[in-house]
Amino acid sequence: MGARNANAATSPVANSNGNAMAKTEFDANRAFEHVRKQVAFGPRPAGSPALAETRRYLVAELTSYGLKVTEEPFTATTPAGRIEMVNVIAELPGLSADAVVLGSHYDTKRMANFVGANDAGSSTGALLEIARVLAGQAKSKKPELSIQFVFFDGEEAVIEWSDEDSTYGSRHFVTSRQKAGKLGTIRSMVLLDMIGDRDLVIAREGHSTAALTDAIWKTAASLGYSKHFVNETFWIEDDHVPFLSAGVMAVDLIDFRFGTSRDRYGDGGPTNAYWHTPDDTLDKVSAESLKIVGETVMPRFRRSLRSSEGSRPAGPTRRGRASTSVAARAGVRSLGGRGRPLTAFAVLGGGGGGGGRAGAVPVGSRPTRTRSGGRPAGPASPHPNRGHPSRPIGAVQAVPVGRRPTPRRSRPRTHHWTGNARPRNWFVTTTV
Repeated sequence: MGARNANAATSPVANSNGNAMAKTEFDANRAFEHVRKQVAFGPRPAGSPALAETRRYLVAELTSYGLKVTEEPFTATTPAGRIEMVNVIAELPGLSADAVVLGSHYDTKRMANFVGANDAGSSTGALLEIARVLAGQAKSKKPELSIQFVFFDGEEAVIEWSDEDSTYGSRHFVTSRQKAGKLGTIRSMVLLDMIGDRDLVIAREGHSTAALTDAIWKTAASLGYSKHFVNETFWIEDDHVPFLSAGVMAVDLIDFRFGTSRDRYGDGGPTNAYWHTPDDTLDKVSAESLKIVGETVMPRFRRSLRSSEGSRPAGPTRRGRASTSVAARAGVRSLGGRGRPLTAFAVLGGGGGGGGRAGAVPVGSRPTRTRSGGRPAGPASPHPNRGHPSRPIGAVQAVPVGRRPTPRRSRPRTHHWTGNARPRNWFVTTTV
């Protein structure tokens, strides 16, 4: 993918066919300017002076929109020691105190010369612009539910991605509200991450609540953006997982195939070549992509996600409730023993010839792939688009939260991951 001059993105935005887009309230150039400002601060890892400067910029912008802004500091215990982190929360009051959350992380990977234009400059820039537009609309008509725009600190691993070394800000946000007895007021959550790729292709994230995913994909189709929101499924650990694990419906919108290069790439492999490398620069970000995502997300928040919510997730307790719509689709009941319900199912279609039964895998567990006949195929490759199963997915069992799925006939053969921690992402070739 050839890089274009960054200034090109500040010109009037055109769609993929080269035609001018119809004017909307989402200003793509303004969103792109927010990305440019973040990149100008330089690398922005958690606890750095550059991230503090970024935070001051976020607070000033959100305050100028008339939103109530709160800085939520906390101390994170990391493999590198204790680091002071700060979530930024801007609230748009609705007719109800119950709220929906629209989130993005604003820290960057702790890496020399990594400015994170796409990760996480793009989602942060788009979220600022969405907040401005929705705050303006609320002056004439309040949303049914309150909206919280949350900028998470500490999404990136300090050393290497693991359950303990990642998503510090979102985990703090969820646990602090659980302790205060306020998590029940959060109806649902939409996460934006890495949405600025010039070649924008967002696949369905398998952990995410299917009802929310379906609603967003339906909106994208109605806007003519189906080529950017594709019916392909993959799994990734991100800031939405703490919400799902606590029983809050959530969806992650992320384009995790960022740049292609056979010769120059990092941990993401040749089909995610710019991810977590110094090549994640401003010239790789498209104002058009920011606009596509912004226009797709905003209609859901104008209605405060009412049409995509339905009832709250089912289950015997507030924590670990199963998603009614997704669990029902999978046809799976709680298998956890001691009343532990299944949470945040990802329903897998058979795809291709030969069919394959739908299965479900909960948050925190890898999907176990089986070939026809149930013989285990082993885990997916740690790099996206590597090691796809050649046959349809099927016969994947449902597993309670916190346990790994085990094949019905035998354990999968050993697979050695790169590094000490499991990868946060794995693609599976299935469509829905």
